[in-house]
Amino acid sequence: MSGGIDSTACINFYKKMEFNVEGIFFDYGLASNKINFNEL
Repeated sequence: MSGGIDSTACINFYKKMEFNVEGIFFDYGLASNKINFNEL
């Protein structure tokens, strides 16, 4: 999920159909992803 309008609409669509929707994160080792997600 990118968090953009398309992803949000897609999540909403499937949630309304009572699907279980989960997000995933892929770490490709980019410098911009150097954040500790445990601190969020």
